[in-house]
Amino acid sequence: MDDLLRRIDPGSDEYVIEGYASELAALLREWSHELRVTPPATATLGKFIDPAISSTSYIPMRETDLRPGDRIQALRRTFAPALLSGRDQCLDGIKKYLDSLGHLEVADFEIYECAHTREALFRLDVKIRYDFVGLRD
Repeated sequence: MDDLLRRIDPGSDEYVIEGYASELAALLREWSHELRVTPPATATLGKFIDPAISSTSYIPMRETDLRPGDRIQALRRTFAPALLSGRDQCLDGIKKYLDSLGHLEVADFEIYECAHTREALFRLDVKIRYDFVGLRD
């Protein structure tokens, strides 16, 4: 039975949101690939984000150095919860954020929460965890 269940397309049963999350994950995989080839790949990202997107600021509110004094810099960044509105602001913020990383070796995305909002039938609230590993020039 487990083998059969693995073959069912996400969202084809009563868990419709799984289908939306699966589609979004495929788009994020495409962006991840483009980020490693031609960063910041905002043209790829801009093809699938809505003009009315709301996103947090990409300017860190707090930075914690996870490996002080090490040759490899590892930072944990915390961002303000306030939301910015609009695709152009989102893409500009992402471009500025990624410019500081240099060449990306890793760009991984994980959707850890996806739910319908109460405001509209086809509007989702999606939370995405990401990891970037880059080489500075």
